[in-house]
Amino acid sequence: MRAGGRAFCAGLVAMALAVCWAWAVPASAQQPQALPPQQQITLLPAQGPDTPAVQLVFDGSGSMAAPLAATRLPKVGVAREALARTLQRMPPSLRVGLTAFGHRRGDCGDIEVVRPTEPLDAARLSQATEKITPRGRGPLTQALRVAARALPAGNTQRTLILVYDDADNCMLDLCAAAAELARVKVVVHAVGLALKPEDRPKMMCLTQLTKGRSYLANTAEEVGAAIDDAFKLAAAEVLQKPAAPARPLAGQDAGADVPETAPPGLYLRARLADKTAPLAEALHWIVSPEGEGRIPVFEGRAINPHVPVRAGRYRVELRDGPLTAQSTVTVAADKPTLASLTLGAGVLRVRIPAQKSGLNLPRVLVTVSKLAGETPPALTSPPGEVAGAFQGSEGNLLLPAGRYLVRVEAGLLRAQRVVSIAAGADQGAEVLFDAGVLQLAAATAFPGLSPVFILLEDDPDAPKGRREVARSADRNAEFAVTPGTYTVVMRLGDVETRERVQVAGGDVARRTLAVAGAQVSLASRLGPQALDDNITYRIDRVDGVQADVIMLSRPQPTVLLAAGRYRIEGRYGAANARVVREVEVKPGAPLQQVTFDQQAGDVRLRAVNPPGEVFWEVRDQTGQAIWSSGQPEPELTLQAGRYTVRAQARDKRVEAVLDLRTGDKRTTNMSFE
Repeated sequence: MRAGGRAFCAGLVAMALAVCWAWAVPASAQQPQALPPQQQITLLPAQGPDTPAVQLVFDGSGSMAAPLAATRLPKVGVAREALARTLQRMPPSLRVGLTAFGHRRGDCGDIEVVRPTEPLDAARLSQATEKITPRGRGPLTQALRVAARALPAGNTQRTLILVYDDADNCMLDLCAAAAELARVKVVVHAVGLALKPEDRPKMMCLTQLTKGRSYLANTAEEVGAAIDDAFKLAAAEVLQKPAAPARPLAGQDAGADVPETAPPGLYLRARLADKTAPLAEALHWIVSPEGEGRIPVFEGRAINPHVPVRAGRYRVELRDGPLTAQSTVTVAADKPTLASLTLGAGVLRVRIPAQKSGLNLPRVLVTVSKLAGETPPALTSPPGEVAGAFQGSEGNLLLPAGRYLVRVEAGLLRAQRVVSIAAGADQGAEVLFDAGVLQLAAATAFPGLSPVFILLEDDPDAPKGRREVARSADRNAEFAVTPGTYTVVMRLGDVETRERVQVAGGDVARRTLAVAGAQVSLASRLGPQALDDNITYRIDRVDGVQADVIMLSRPQPTVLLAAGRYRIEGRYGAANARVVREVEVKPGAPLQQVTFDQQAGDVRLRAVNPPGEVFWEVRDQTGQAIWSSGQPEPELTLQAGRYTVRAQARDKRVEAVLDLRTGDKRTTNMSFE
C-alpha cells in the first residue's frame, strides 16, 4: 500500500480509555522549586541504525503500592505484568531503556536510569522492573528530563512512555519540561493508572506539547491495552510497514502462481477473497507439523514466502492483527506445494481531505473499530474494539469483511463515519472535519511569567455553566476547534483576563489578550542594609474586589497584580517586626518599586543559673504576649520599642525591661540567683 502505511493494531486500546487532548497549567510562579533550574536537554550522540528509541519512565513512588481499582494487585504489579506481555510482542530492533523514580530513597532526587536505550531484550527489561519497589515521593517532571537525556540524537523516532499514578509532587513546572522535550523532538505517551480527577488537568500539557497520547486506565485490562498501544505507536516505523494493493505476481495466473519446475517445499500465498490475486504484502506466517504442541518450523513476516520443508502434513496459519486464517496442507517430496489462504478481507483506504480554507490541522490520529451494533456510538463515547490505527491524513488498512467505524481525531476535533467492507473489495472512505482555528497571544511579556491560555465552552450541566476543553502554556497558542463561541481565559501569575470569541468554520480567529495590571517589586531593608533573609510578604486587596491572599517568602520578589488597591505587609522574622504599605496598581503602569524600611533589632535571651528548664515570654507595652519559647537560649527579631521579658523555671520567675532600638544586636541575661 502507499505512504501512510498499514497498521494492524488489534486490541490496541481498551475502549474505556480516554484520550486527553488538552494543556495543563504550569506550577505557579510563586511556588518554590524543589530542585534547581534545569539546563536544556541534551541527547546522547547518535549510535547505530536510526531505529525507533524508547525510554520507559516507570513510577516507583509510594502510591504505586496501592491496589488498582477492584483488583487486589498493586498498581506496580499490574504495570509490570502488562509491560512484560507487550515487550514480548515488540520487534528486537526496537531500542528500549528504563528510567525509574521514587523507588530507592523516595525523595525529589530519587531518579535512576536502570537500563540504557539498547536493542530490546524483553526478559532483561522485565527483570529490571521487578526490582522497582515503591518508596516515597514522585519526581515525575525531572525523571522525564533525565530519561530524555538517555535517548539518542539523529534522524530517529524518540519516545518516552510514562507509566504513573500521580502528578508530580516535587513542585517542578511540567509544562516547561514538556516544551523542552518538544524542542528536541521527543514524543511522550503517558499512561495514568487510576488518576485522581484533580491530577488529570495537571498532566495534559505533557502529551499535547510533545504530540503524544494520554491514557486513563482504571482496570488491569485498560492498563495492558494502554501500554500496548503506546509501545506500538513508539515502534510505528518498524511495525507499520508500507502496504500495497492486492495484485497478481507478474506474468502468472492468480490460481497457479508457482511453476512446476520450482524447488520442492511449501509456497505460501494469501488472498483477500476467492479468485483474487495473491497479496504482495508482508504478513505474519506460522508453519507447524500437524499435531498439537508441535514446534513451528517457520514463523515470521514475509511476502509470499517459500518454506523448504520435508514431505508431510503441516498446519499453516496467518495471524496478522485482525486477520486470521489457517489450513492443513500435505507437502509433496518431489515438487512444489502451494498453500493459499483466503482471508475474507478487503482494503480500506482512509483519507482526510485538506481544509478548503487551507487550515493546517494538528497531528491526525485515525482509529478503525469493529461496529458492534446498527447505530454508531456518540463521538464522546468509546468506539468499540480497535482493529487498526495510523497517524496522518491518509493511510490504508487490511481488514476482515464487515462494518467498521472510522474515527478521526485532530486536537480538539473529532469526526467519524461508518464503512462497510466486502471480501476482496478496495474501499475508500473520506472523513470530513468542520473546523476553525483559534490563535491566541499575550499583548505584553512580563519577565519570569509565561501565559497560560484556557479554553472554555458553554455547558449548562457544568459548574458555573462552562466546561474547560483545552489549555496551552505556549506563548502563542493555537487550537483547532469545532465552530462555535468560546470563552478564552489568559492567566499570568495571579492575574486573569477573559474574552468571548466566535470561531467560524474554515476561519482563523486571532486574539491578543492584555492584562489589566502591572508588576510590583518588593524589597526590605534595615537602615542602609538590604535584607535577604527571614522576610515574608502578605498581599491583600482592599478596594472591595474579592481576591485571594498572596503570600511570598522570597527576599526581593516581583509580582504581577491586577489593577486595584492593595495592603502589603512586609514581615521581618517570626515575631512582631513588620511594615505595612498601601499600594495602588494601575493597568499598564511601569514596574513599581515598593521598599519596606524595617524598624527592628535582634536580641538573644540567656538564663543564668536556672533551677531547671526555662520557658520564655515577651510582652509589649500594652501587656500583650507577642512571643514565647521553650528554647534554652533563643534569638529573635523584634520591632523597635519597649518590652517586658519573663523567664520561668520551675516555681521561679524573673522579669526584665528591654528597650530595643533599630539595628540593635543585644544579649539579655536573666539571673535566677
